[in-house]
Amino acid sequence: MTYDYTYRNNNKGKKILVVSLAILVVVTCGAVLLSLFAPSNEGTRLDFSIGGLNETGAYEEADNTLYTKNAIEIEDDFRVKLVFNSTIKYQVFFYDELDNFISSTDVMTKSSEPTIPENATHYRVEVTPIWDEDVKKDDRVIGWFDINGYEKQLLIEVVESAEEEE
Repeated sequence: MTYDYTYRNNNKGKKILVVSLAILVVVTCGAVLLSLFAPSNEGTRLDFSIGGLNETGAYEEADNTLYTKNAIEIEDDFRVKLVFNSTIKYQVFFYDELDNFISSTDVMTKSSEPTIPENATHYRVEVTPIWDEDVKKDDRVIGWFDINGYEKQLLIEVVESAEEEE
């Protein structure tokens, strides 16, 4: 009886190649996910969901806007910064400690430092893409894969007060 060592060694080589490729794919996917979802050192990125807020600060179903489902606590004055080539407009909605709507800012297309109303303890942000005129109204829809591209265009920074600088 003869034993074919070539077949055995060839099969072992294939297994090593498959395992190596699998490890490479897992490491690459991990690196991509980390780069997409890693926090920025520049400020706070917000976690957006598809939907919107109406004029009373309540949730409304919408597929052409994004909003922060979880309210962000106000610890200090803050600045909303847009990237240089942003394609979004935004509005900030303020709430008290019981999640009652207080007020909202105007719709903004530039970076701003919103005035925080008295008694406001947290806020939500609504983002709307600035659609090209040739995009039909029915086609103005944000897909799940579009969220990351829009949320990367907006950043919240804490404003250093003059008292802290002394």
